Amino acid sequence: MITLKLTKVKRPKAPRSPLQTAPFRIDRGIVIDINCRSRKPLPSPQTFRRLAVFVLKSERVSNARISIQLVDDGLMKKYNADFKKKRGTTDVLSFDFLGPGARRNFVFADVAVSAETAYRRAAELDLSPFEEMFRYAIHGLLHLLDYDDLRPAQRRLMWGRQETLLRKFLAV
Repeated sequence: MITLKLTKVKRPKAPRSPLQTAPFRIDRGIVIDINCRSRKPLPSPQTFRRLAVFVLKSERVSNARISIQLVDDGLMKKYNADFKKKRGTTDVLSFDFLGPGARRNFVFADVAVSAETAYRRAAELDLSPFEEMFRYAIHGLLHLLDYDDLRPAQRRLMWGRQETLLRKFLAV
């Protein structure tokens, strides 16, 4: 007679951020969670989901697990202070759990978009606040795909791609 001893396997804990709302799980395909935590009128979660999938597929990403939070300035200030060690609010923050330069066959990340900042900036530029929120989300997603905007040449490349993606998405 053969006796098998069953032992409990410890699963490694996944990295967490304050934005993450679901347990860690690698799914095939693209999974986008949208969390609306702003008092401002917002585009539908389905629209933001379509935008994220559009950007990822345009950049040839076929596997992703991303949470997008639409927040007000108070929460964005807190995230900016806690995670970037900067004072004040910002338009968008990206949290890449795989780290910069990781292989991009899978993206695991959170993106926080400030709806309040989008409304303020859109009024200054005479744009739709929804368009500005889409711009911020695209910008955050491109950062996750190793685009950078620290130097002028990098900024031109990233912002050019961002505006191209935004125009194409709005035309759909």
